[in-house]
Amino acid sequence: MILFSKPKLILMWLLGGILCLIESYFLIRYAAPVASGGEGGLSLFYEANNGASFTIIGTICYFLWFLLTPLVYSSQAIKARVNHFDYQLITRSGGLKVYWFRVLKTNAGIVFIYFLSVQLLRIVLITLFYAPFHFTKVSFFLTNQHYYIFKDGFWNLAAFLILSCLGQTIFSSLVLIVGMFLKNYVAYLPSGLVVGLTAILISGIFLPFSPNSSSFLAHVVSLNAIITPGLQPIGAYAPTFNGGVVFILSFFLYGILCAGLFSLRMYLDKRNGH
Repeated sequence: MILFSKPKLILMWLLGGILCLIESYFLIRYAAPVASGGEGGLSLFYEANNGASFTIIGTICYFLWFLLTPLVYSSQAIKARVNHFDYQLITRSGGLKVYWFRVLKTNAGIVFIYFLSVQLLRIVLITLFYAPFHFTKVSFFLTNQHYYIFKDGFWNLAAFLILSCLGQTIFSSLVLIVGMFLKNYVAYLPSGLVVGLTAILISGIFLPFSPNSSSFLAHVVSLNAIITPGLQPIGAYAPTFNGGVVFILSFFLYGILCAGLFSLRMYLDKRNGH
């Protein structure tokens, strides 16, 4: 594995766990009592992913996750690039593209497992300290407040877990590729937050072009479409389109953006003899 630091990875897992504990504590503390016959902790789990919807602490934690993304693994690759240590690694790997493809692959795998672990920890904490999850064939919470992927509570949760982690891999890849254009390692450290906020804010540009308050295009462009699929509707009303369709289109959009920027970086590196 390229540039793999086990101590640093363990530290990132601990930081993620601590952040998840703090976030869950305040979320559960200020949550409304579980309604009889309701969906239990399921709705609270989605609220945990929908950070801006509860306390100020939750909002802070939501943005801290953006900061953690480049620190999980990719910061090691950027540091090696800035220090020119990657010259040796590129030679050993068999070429520039081969090396960076391996870096991107390793980063994607680690980030997927990392955020899946975070989501599972949220489920455990909510189940133990708030309420167990109750699944219904037609989730009232989802169908009345969000543009869900599946109406069935169980299948929507399963899809959300997988798709949100895949979305995090695309986002982390974008942050990593953007970092390849930077010449300062310190500037890369907050890049996850900068890229995340920029991607979210850009989606607002497309709202005026919609005939209603929930622009399909704005949702596709928004980063939230891939990191919190089916949550965080844009506009005054809950969208009528399916969250899974939005995820697929957004996933390909950000994938194309990543591929374009990566190709540009490889072209510039070859031209400059990197």
